[in-house]
Amino acid sequence: KKEYSVKYPKREKAYAIIPHSAIPFESAAVGITYPSPDYEINRNANNRICLFEYVLSGEGEVLINGRWQTVTAGDYYILPSGTIHSYRSSHDNPWEKIWINYVSDYMPNMLKSYGINGGVYRSDKVWRYFEELLELTKETNLTDETAFKIADRLHRIVGIAAMQNIKAEEDDLGMKRIISSYVYKKLN
Repeated sequence: KKEYSVKYPKREKAYAIIPHSAIPFESAAVGITYPSPDYEINRNANNRICLFEYVLSGEGEVLINGRWQTVTAGDYYILPSGTIHSYRSSHDNPWEKIWINYVSDYMPNMLKSYGINGGVYRSDKVWRYFEELLELTKETNLTDETAFKIADRLHRIVGIAAMQNIKAEEDDLGMKRIISSYVYKKLN
């Protein structure tokens, strides 16, 4: 059974990160995808890849928890391992994006502990961490210092997404309180 299907012309640059004792992952790759209207990736839920992607320009769609969501320049999304990974570029306005794919036993638990089970996010701060990761992985000699910088940037991206989840939950709770108060006043 095929784990994933890929449909795109070779319009990417990828850099592999060799496993390092200072950071807890088995393998990783960071790269950039250039605009291509036929770009599409589909991986089944048995995949071990944890995915982070930041859209630099253009737009596309990503399947999150069974629902297609549009992503545009400035959005980033996280797809944990063990979930379906389906995403595709727009035909009319294809995306350019920085991506991080890696296999790690600790990341699924970390994402879960932060309440991240796949989502689309937006932050004006996060793009620089994706760009720094892309630059860091171009280094041919993975030193301890570089390895820790890579881990730090990944954790910062996760932290920003977790804060956005908390803010969304607070907004939802606030709206529920407003509606409940309004209904209570109308009924009494």
